[in-house]
Amino acid sequence: AMVLPGLSGAYLLLVLGQYETILGAVDEARNAVADRRWADLASLMHVFVPLGLGIAAGIVGVSNVMKLLLRQFEKATLGVLAGLLLGAVVGLWPFRRGVEPEVGDSVGGRVIESAEQLAEVDPSDWPTELFTPTPGQVVASIGLIAVGLAVTWGISWLGRPPSKTSRARPVSDESE
Repeated sequence: AMVLPGLSGAYLLLVLGQYETILGAVDEARNAVADRRWADLASLMHVFVPLGLGIAAGIVGVSNVMKLLLRQFEKATLGVLAGLLLGAVVGLWPFRRGVEPEVGDSVGGRVIESAEQLAEVDPSDWPTELFTPTPGQVVASIGLIAVGLAVTWGISWLGRPPSKTSRARPVSDESE
């Protein structure tokens, strides 16, 4: 997921059912380091070692497969990568935002009957509503796309091999 554009490692962990496990272990490790509980930190290695090995193997494996696919099937591979990027953008549309529930609203299948229950509702569980981006957000997005294209073009321009016509001619010894 770290090598392929449009894929999120967090999303893959969520699909595999390991997101909560990893986040819980990271939180426990942070607390263990803060409290200098090294034994507790060491006990979390059963989560971090396989995760680290998987990340390393994934990066090496996917990057080598991508290199092979780009060498053998350049256009098809670039098409698949473009599809991953476009598919990631589609996941953002339509734009949604969380709406804070009120007493009497139903959240997660239960009716909120008091302010105490309302305070217990996690913001990630709030209902969502569609919203339309402001003209400023649209202009800023288009501007960032233009900057990204310009940077990409600039990098490719700087990295191109020199053409035969632009090479400097050798200086002859006759001028001395």
